[in-house]
Amino acid sequence: MPFPGLLDLNDDALHVLFGVTALFHPPHWEFPGSGQPHDWEPDSLSEYPTYLETHRGPKFCLGWLYLSHVCRRLRQICLASPALWGGVVLALPSLSSMEHLLVRAQQAPLRLSLLSTDWRTPFANPADPYWHDYRARVAFAIKHFERAVSLEVHRAGAPHLTDWQPLLCGHPLPYLRRLAIYQPHFPSHPRRFYINAPNLVHVTLDGGTFPSFTYPLRLLRKLDISVHPRGVLSLGSNAPILNILRGTPLLEELSLRQLDIVAGGAVDERLCEQSVLLANLQTASLDVYGSGQPYLWSHIQAPAEVDLDLCFSGYAHRHDVLNIFRAALPQLRCPAYDHLIVAVTTGLVTVQAVMNHYTSLSHDRNDGVRISWQISPSSFDRRTFLLIPSCVNAARIRLLHLRMVTAEGDNTMLYSFLSAFRSTTILALDTRTRMSGSGAILRLLAENAASAHMGDTPLLLPSLSTLAVAYPSGAWQDTIQPQFLSDHWRAALAFLQARTSTGRRVRSLKLFGARPQEKALQAIERGALDWAAKFVDEIVVADEH
Repeated sequence: MPFPGLLDLNDDALHVLFGVTALFHPPHWEFPGSGQPHDWEPDSLSEYPTYLETHRGPKFCLGWLYLSHVCRRLRQICLASPALWGGVVLALPSLSSMEHLLVRAQQAPLRLSLLSTDWRTPFANPADPYWHDYRARVAFAIKHFERAVSLEVHRAGAPHLTDWQPLLCGHPLPYLRRLAIYQPHFPSHPRRFYINAPNLVHVTLDGGTFPSFTYPLRLLRKLDISVHPRGVLSLGSNAPILNILRGTPLLEELSLRQLDIVAGGAVDERLCEQSVLLANLQTASLDVYGSGQPYLWSHIQAPAEVDLDLCFSGYAHRHDVLNIFRAALPQLRCPAYDHLIVAVTTGLVTVQAVMNHYTSLSHDRNDGVRISWQISPSSFDRRTFLLIPSCVNAARIRLLHLRMVTAEGDNTMLYSFLSAFRSTTILALDTRTRMSGSGAILRLLAENAASAHMGDTPLLLPSLSTLAVAYPSGAWQDTIQPQFLSDHWRAALAFLQARTSTGRRVRSLKLFGARPQEKALQAIERGALDWAAKFVDEIVVADEH
């Protein structure tokens, strides 16, 4: 039976309820009577399982359709609601259902979704019944493209049988609001995907072609472009992207992934404007490789508070990293950011500026500004590392969070880096990868405190009141070794004792992450905490898994 009170609503209210249900409860696999849990889906049926893991199509379930079988009144209301049927004309397994559902939809807008999986194993053979069904759905969708307000199409089976580029290029789509196309790479086909849909609000394009829009996208809120697989297509300059963005004044979400911008790239055009204003942008994620080119973000004017993720794929030279930092200065220096995360791990450097919520240090943050670039063991440029404090306005940083695989032999660099953070009150050392880096930092701070007590050098981190240590969680627990843990705590205790002697006592010691499970590790930690209690006012242990 429907939930209590449903049938007490009048017909107008029920029409509205069904419409909202159809929008927020789209098709998926499980349905009443299937005997499966609500989030069930079949095993991957395509010969491209890795693709389907990241590009899952809609599944089959219609909660409101089930309600239409509860009683005659609800069924009559469902049948008299064209918008419901306009959203599911391709959702049912039977081909014959398409025409029936289209009749029920009357003149309502259509939401067309072509699945990336089917009810049976597909074969890359055009004579197989699966392909007969699939091509029949494609033909049906093409016939009614002009009524579509939403179009989502996925690659299924053999790529050469699902080329959407020529199918869409000749169709004006004036009512289309949402477009999601997962388009495979065709070496012999055009590099551009021409789309005539001026009223788009959401666009997701993944594949081996780059889009070109006939008209500016004045209503666009979300743009997601990914070249898949990487390397099949490169841009000759920033112009093809910037020319799209200049026509999107309402854009809120931008994602550009796996883009290579190199001189002589296959796709290029004349740049209409040097800079683009995106005043409403809220999130931006750029995974762009463009050595020798002005970094793409440098041409985009966006609010300082935008959540920004800039990733330079491939090994970055010093001038590439400098270009990225220059481009992101308005965001890095946002007054709201007082928490700086710097990670130097094997092959990767990550700098992140965020607001200091300080609820957990053992989980990654996805907000604020994040810049990352790849390095080789011999190419880490210490001069670039030392530019970080000036780029983020170090005087505002209250929480400094460091994750260093190793810092041995870099005392001069570390000293110069830490000396910039005179207002920092919390130092967090992340030990998820290895503890050798945190140990080196603590030894440097201990030596500095002892020297400062003698009046020989200025005290590093003079405002420090809290030392926080993030232990590994989950699978990273296995990386803790007794020797590393002993060295880490030996350095930490020396630092706490030295700071006490200077009169700038560290008030609080806080531990985050999962507690060590091995008895030997627990004994080391227990002894260290007993000794640390002599040098701090409080010890806080936050056990997280």
